[in-house]
Amino acid sequence: MKKIIISIIAIITSILMFSFDEPVYNIRPHTLKVVILCGQSNMEGARTTTYSSTYSGFQKSYIYYKADTTTAGVVINYHQQLYNSWHGADSLVGPDVSFGKEYYDRTGEPILMIKYAEGSSVLCDDGSSFQSRGIWQVDANNTRANGKAHYRKLLNKFLIPCILNCKNRGINLEFVSFFWCQGESDANVLYSSSHYQTELIRLIDSVKVNLNRYGVLSPKFKPIITRLNDVYTPQRPYLYQIRTAQQNVVNHYGGYLINADNFLFQYDNIHFSGDGQVEHGIKAATLLVDSILP
Repeated sequence: MKKIIISIIAIITSILMFSFDEPVYNIRPHTLKVVILCGQSNMEGARTTTYSSTYSGFQKSYIYYKADTTTAGVVINYHQQLYNSWHGADSLVGPDVSFGKEYYDRTGEPILMIKYAEGSSVLCDDGSSFQSRGIWQVDANNTRANGKAHYRKLLNKFLIPCILNCKNRGINLEFVSFFWCQGESDANVLYSSSHYQTELIRLIDSVKVNLNRYGVLSPKFKPIITRLNDVYTPQRPYLYQIRTAQQNVVNHYGGYLINADNFLFQYDNIHFSGDGQVEHGIKAATLLVDSILP
C-alpha cells in the first residue's frame, strides 16, 4: 500500500511539473515575446544577493524551467527562487528579477525568459589549458569542457524543447533578444581574448539560424551585451581586449551595450550587488522596450 501511495504521489507530481501554469494559456491568442539570458556569474546571480521588497517574489513574466537532466522543461510563472542554470533550481538570481518586472511595468505584457548561465564559464577554448567550468564556443570539445559544452545544452535542452513545447500548446513565440553577460574568464587568457569577438559572433549567428529554422526569430532581434566592468579586483590582464570585442560585436549586429562600470559590487569586487543586479535588469528591459521593439 505504501508503495502504491508513493507511486501515485510521484505521478501527480510529474503531471504538475510537466504542465504549464494556468496563466500561460491566457496568452495563447497572442505572441509571447522571448529573450535568452546567457553568460557567467553576473548573469547567473548569487546566493548572497538580496533585493528590496519591490523586486522580490512573483514577477509578471515567465521562465522556461528545467530542474535537472531528468526533468522535462516547462514554462511557468517566474519568481525569485526559480531560475535556470547549469545547477538547476536554486535561489541564485541575477538581472532576471528586475528585467521581468520592468518589462511588464513598461508594456503591461509578460515576457518569457530562457536563462542558462554558469559562473566561471569561458567562451573560447584555447586548445591547451583545461577548462573546468564550461565552454560556450559553438563547436566546444565536450570532453575538454568537462561535459559542459554550454551552447549544446542551451540549444538542445532549453531552446528547442521550449519552442516545441509551446508550439504543441498553440502558443506563438517571438525571440526578440539575446542578453549576454560574460567575459571575465576569457579576459584572463590571451588566446581567448584574441578570439572572443569571432567566437561570440559565431555563437549569436548560430542561435539566430536555429531560431529562424523554427520560425520564431523576430526580424527585430538584436543582442544586448553587458560590457565587462573596468574595476574588477584582481584586474584581468586582457580586460580591455574583451571590452573592445564586446563593443565590436554590438556594432556588428546593430545591437546594444550595457555600461556596467558604475554598477555596485558585492564585497568581492567581482559580482554585482542586489542594487547592481536591479540596475542591470532595468537597463536591459529599457533597451528592449525603447530601442529594439519599436
